[in-house]
Amino acid sequence: DTLFTTTASIDTLKQTILQLAVMGKLVPQNPNDEPATKLIDRIAAEKAQLIKDKKIKKQKPLPEITDEEKSFELPNGWEWIRFGDMYLLEYGSNLPQPKRSNTGEFPVYGSNGVVGTHNEASVQGQCIVVGRKGSAGALNLCSEKGCWVTDVAYSISPPIGIDIDFCFYQLHTLGLDSLGKGIKPGLNRNEANILTVAVPPSEEQHRIVAKVDELMALCEQLKARLTDAQTTKLHLTDAIVEEAL
Repeated sequence: DTLFTTTASIDTLKQTILQLAVMGKLVPQNPNDEPATKLIDRIAAEKAQLIKDKKIKKQKPLPEITDEEKSFELPNGWEWIRFGDMYLLEYGSNLPQPKRSNTGEFPVYGSNGVVGTHNEASVQGQCIVVGRKGSAGALNLCSEKGCWVTDVAYSISPPIGIDIDFCFYQLHTLGLDSLGKGIKPGLNRNEANILTVAVPPSEEQHRIVAKVDELMALCEQLKARLTDAQTTKLHLTDAIVEEAL
């Protein structure tokens, strides 16, 4: 406990945990896991089918990843990939306040969280909401059966074989908020698409999520104990001052 004297230090610990997780240093690798190369092949095939079905537009090929862009040595079974070759940042749809039903069926997301509810969903199933304007790069996980993402945000529905919780944790390590530019910061998806991400095998993703969840719960316990200790110290100080007066 003496190592973590402020909530800020615990938040730093959380970020360190996430960094270790997406570098493959949080759980051991299993040589029996299917390598990520096969997963990436399936993701490419899925994207090609979506383009063929005219559900998404074909994008310009992204540049090859250079050795300089590989910021750490990959564990066995992992692969590098461009953000835009794995994730699709989809624009939200305009839904001004007067048009929201606010009847509770589906949450409505702005750039930094839920701003109401609506009786229709623009995104079916779970997704990750990424702030596009204003709170550029802000991240929210929608675990509901669907939601409405407004036009100040993007949504990401991870491709087959990518655990949505792993995706959520990985996005927290990419510095998307630092890409926001302008007086009212905006996240340009072309800049996000050229980021490099490391892909673990699907089985390892699940192990990583389980370990991160375990460690994050411990961090929250530490934070609660710290808050209680600070409250006790404050009450004691007040009592001493009151007694002195």
